[in-house]
Amino acid sequence: MNEWISVNNRLPDEPKEYTQFFVDVWVQGERIVDVNFSKGDFHEVICDHQGDFSHLEKISGVTYWLIQEPPKE
Repeated sequence: MNEWISVNNRLPDEPKEYTQFFVDVWVQGERIVDVNFSKGDFHEVICDHQGDFSHLEKISGVTYWLIQEPPKE
């Protein structure tokens, strides 16, 4: 089982160029899933009305983050 990591202890490693890194975050009592981390900030992925990628919005007030592990076969 993965454990929540405090942003006061550490942030995720910066992803390599042209890769993306996704985690879950905890913000003011709410869990937000599939959050993008890049350039030292957490971002929510915003899709358009057709479900296609639109843009990223910075998330403020993140207190904890959780690494998403791929399913085990």
